[in-house]
Amino acid sequence: MSGKFAEWLYLPRGFTGLISRLTGLLALLIAPFIWFFSHAGSGGIYPMPYNVPTWLMNWHFLAVPLPPEPVNILFFALYTVAALALMAGVQRRTLYLFMAAVILYYCAREWLVACFHWIILPFCFLLALALDDSKSDKTPSRRLIQVAIVSCYLFGVLQKLTYPDFWQGYSFSSFFADGFAANGIFKPLFASLKMPLFAWLAFSWTILVVETYLAVGLCFAKTRLATAITGVLFHGGIMVTMEPIIGIFSLVMWTGYLAFFNKRQKTEAASATNTEPVNLSLSALNMVLCAALIALMLLMPLRIYLPGGPANDVLTLFDRTPWTYGMFIMRQEVNGVNIAVTVSGEPIYIRPTGWVLQGSTNNDLIAAANYAVKLYPQASLVKVQTIITVNQRRNVLKTLLWQKEAASVEPIITRTAQVIDDEKKTELIKDWQIK
Repeated sequence: MSGKFAEWLYLPRGFTGLISRLTGLLALLIAPFIWFFSHAGSGGIYPMPYNVPTWLMNWHFLAVPLPPEPVNILFFALYTVAALALMAGVQRRTLYLFMAAVILYYCAREWLVACFHWIILPFCFLLALALDDSKSDKTPSRRLIQVAIVSCYLFGVLQKLTYPDFWQGYSFSSFFADGFAANGIFKPLFASLKMPLFAWLAFSWTILVVETYLAVGLCFAKTRLATAITGVLFHGGIMVTMEPIIGIFSLVMWTGYLAFFNKRQKTEAASATNTEPVNLSLSALNMVLCAALIALMLLMPLRIYLPGGPANDVLTLFDRTPWTYGMFIMRQEVNGVNIAVTVSGEPIYIRPTGWVLQGSTNNDLIAAANYAVKLYPQASLVKVQTIITVNQRRNVLKTLLWQKEAASVEPIITRTAQVIDDEKKTELIKDWQIK
């Protein structure tokens, strides 16, 4: 069994060196976003009075602190040097692991960092490359990156198929009816198209077919080149027409495509490496680590399908983040956020500012409640509400109640989500603005 797994896992080195260089470039491109958003709550230019940790368990955050600024500067300086070293052709396990550790730590601190697919995938690439032995003729890194790319497409398709708004055409209609998702050049063009819903339905199913084709076609030698060309054009179209920040995602996917191709063999000796058996005694531990990484890349996106998740009618864009690959699944607009605290029977209203006004997830709500309790330690009740319009057709009201009867008692936290009509939405927002 282990022999068959090894034969499947280990591939000729192919373009592993180039993938490593490009991963260094990707790591450099994402560094400013990681720095900026992970500094939420630190004051200065960062538009958030508190940070929102990524991992939440039983309404308790598994939070990590922001290191002192000199330490942050040192970490990111070393991270930048490591990325430049990768771009220069250096292939060292310590560099890959250090960079992956930096991404992991700061993603854990702030969920907004962890929700970007173009940050999660380079993290996977770094872990895959860390399991490479640059002195060997074969590598597991290519197969691991292949799993990352294929799973990204397939889980993206799965999310879209299980969310009716998408395959019925509402999601794309909302994204492009007013040019919302397009960049400044193409925004007027999309806004002027005024396509009917059935056209967006057809377009949605076309995207589902293309993404499925990309996932499956890359896995077979006969279709691989045609599939890769399709993918380059597909992601090139996204890069040209969408907001510039989305272009990083196209670069990530193109880098991953290289893992599916071998270099042309010039000699019989070189081509012999394709059939050379893997030394199982030397690679046993590496295979265990590779299997663990594959499990991680599959189980993380799968977790959202466990029982207990939000129903589709009250689902909002970031409810399932991080690491779920829900590209273009829906458009959401946060209409308003309200934070109310009760102290000694008197209500006190906290004015939301900055990114607080974009709060929509459970993490956002509990982070806002924690912030309110920090400001008013004697609070007996905290009520956090947010209204999100999904695909310009459905208003979702989310409410979180934090109640504490005595100082020595753990607070009771409850959360509800419901669909409300436009009249109720207008009434609530007007009331919040007055308060």
